[in-house]
Amino acid sequence: MVAIYAMDSMKGGIKGTFMDFAGGISSMIYDSGSKHPLCDPARAVIYWSGEDTRTGRGHNPWRAYQTVASQANHMTARLSKKHIRKYQCSLWRVGRGQRLKTPEQTADFLDEVGMCLLFACRDIPLPKIYDCAADDADWWAWKDLLQQGRQAYNGRLVRRKATLVSMKLLPAFYAAYLTAGGHAMHEEEYYWGKLGELANRIAQYLERHGPTPVDVLRRAIVSPGKEHTRRFHSALFELQSKFKIVSVGLEDKSWGIRVLDLFVNWVPSKVERRAENMSRDEAIQRISAAFLHTAGAVPEATLHRTFGWSCAETTRLVDSLVFAGTLAREHVRGDEQVWLVSPRLTGPV
Repeated sequence: MVAIYAMDSMKGGIKGTFMDFAGGISSMIYDSGSKHPLCDPARAVIYWSGEDTRTGRGHNPWRAYQTVASQANHMTARLSKKHIRKYQCSLWRVGRGQRLKTPEQTADFLDEVGMCLLFACRDIPLPKIYDCAADDADWWAWKDLLQQGRQAYNGRLVRRKATLVSMKLLPAFYAAYLTAGGHAMHEEEYYWGKLGELANRIAQYLERHGPTPVDVLRRAIVSPGKEHTRRFHSALFELQSKFKIVSVGLEDKSWGIRVLDLFVNWVPSKVERRAENMSRDEAIQRISAAFLHTAGAVPEATLHRTFGWSCAETTRLVDSLVFAGTLAREHVRGDEQVWLVSPRLTGPV
């Protein structure tokens, strides 16, 4: 591929792959064979060699790329971070008259946003139940009540942080885990060295005894002591992040003692079938689209870091979403990064 810019105000400059210029960029990047636009200037990978006809010295390609990206940003940016924050505040129910008051409202909210964190995390652009709930709401109990009624799933899904996911989006998260080499049964995970010994013992106990309160489970599995308790909770964290256990209720609501069971016993058969029949590409695309709808817009590099996917895989699948019109690549004022944007955000600014 040869990247060609249509320049104006030609006067001296670089010779070689690029035409000499002292003015602004006036076109997209084109494939020299097909003449179809490939991408916007800020995202292009520029291949060129040349020298300054005025000085005879060579040029740094990366510095040229930064110059082109900066010019393209100023020319094409139509979104602002203020606009993105306004969109998020409207969708995330953080206004005083919009906050969630019941588990049923929370279930409807999750169906709308797809996923929600329990606690604040400044670098993950997702709503937090802590911020969305009304001041007098018992939001801490909601996560267990919603999961008990199979209205939502509470797992360690977004950067292994506690995440509530709608039942509509759960098949995509489960499929992404299974197609990445995960296994539905704890015995298989343990056999292939993907599950710790203590975590496997906990899963075996739940398999034999059924739903069990956390305090009863801890006394049955480990000896008393701070170190044993720490290892026990670390194993629970591992099981929860690998779709192996769920909370199915509260034994003592005042103390928040959860009752745990195996994920395979809890997950609805409809969700399980959809996950098993979903390809990895479809799963990642569904999660990406839901994430961008909820966040409004994020720097492109944020996506793969948030969910732990490879950069190459994420870029390939995002390209497909952009081609289909599900997402768009745009610039944000004052930021030279390329942002992924939900179509819901790209109305009049």
